[in-house]
Amino acid sequence: WYQRRVHGTLAPGLPQQEGGSSPRKGKSRSSSAMPGIGTRIWITLKTFINTFTIEIFMAIYTPIKILFLPKDSNSPFKGPHSNRKIANHTLGRVRLNVEEIKTLGKQLDSSITVNDVLCTLLAGGFRRYFKQYCHLHPEQMAMRVSMPINTRLPWKPIVLENAFTVVFKTLPIHIENPRLRLANFHRRMAYLKLSPEPTLAMQLMRVFSWLPFRLVQSFLNRYARCSSAVVTNVMGPPVPVIFANQKVKDIVFWVPQSGDVGLGVSIASYCGEVILGFVVDENLVPDLEPILKYITEEWEYMKNSIGGDAPKTPVTTDVNLRGLLNESGAQIIR
Repeated sequence: WYQRRVHGTLAPGLPQQEGGSSPRKGKSRSSSAMPGIGTRIWITLKTFINTFTIEIFMAIYTPIKILFLPKDSNSPFKGPHSNRKIANHTLGRVRLNVEEIKTLGKQLDSSITVNDVLCTLLAGGFRRYFKQYCHLHPEQMAMRVSMPINTRLPWKPIVLENAFTVVFKTLPIHIENPRLRLANFHRRMAYLKLSPEPTLAMQLMRVFSWLPFRLVQSFLNRYARCSSAVVTNVMGPPVPVIFANQKVKDIVFWVPQSGDVGLGVSIASYCGEVILGFVVDENLVPDLEPILKYITEEWEYMKNSIGGDAPKTPVTTDVNLRGLLNESGAQIIR
């Protein structure tokens, strides 16, 4: 595993010569075109040590985080439920093209994913909703969401079973600048990928399956109070689907909710387009139109701030131990 990690960190920092790896005939290789062997070894060793140190820290920090996860801030998405749900989606309101989302993220960093951009969009939309519609102060709030993630191994055949677990992530609603917000969420996801949290959460779910129902219900309610929403991302087919001899035009779904979690957000891609679906308890949010409006406004603002001609705020997406300690401390405080 570490051999693969070292191999993956060796090549990205090396500049490639025009026309291939071998020098062109009649042209000498510039001495500054490629770092020396000592520099390359030092860069590789430094990256390896940095990654190894982060993983050791996350192995210690993650069990503490899971066992003593604090409640996030009170918000309009928390409160007594009426068991009546209202649902809506972004179809016909905002066009979220997969390639456009990828391009927007790559303008900030080549490792930013579609999920990073969409979660940053949600954070910005909720920030506008809290501040402009609810007259709250998102700079002093923390909105944690639970994310189901797939735990199936890619080389194993797919069988009909529940092979998923749930991780908790905090949406950076306290950051107004989209570039800083996207970099912040990307770093947090990078730390999550280096941590054992998905594996530990999966094992915890297996332990729950052996406990009495009342005890399991108390645990589920406790973790439900630690998050404000469920956010799930499902990759749909890239080509049109034919159902009953009819072409399926769009796909949208809504996520199930449990405990005191009042909001569910679904992210579905179909034929190169992304559709966001929202479901919320009627007693908490009687109308989803303002949220959809602020999501649309935030998407246009993000495209201008990250990919447009607006002045660019310098950001960093580096993953290192110092940044991890700062992020972890800020999350505990927030």
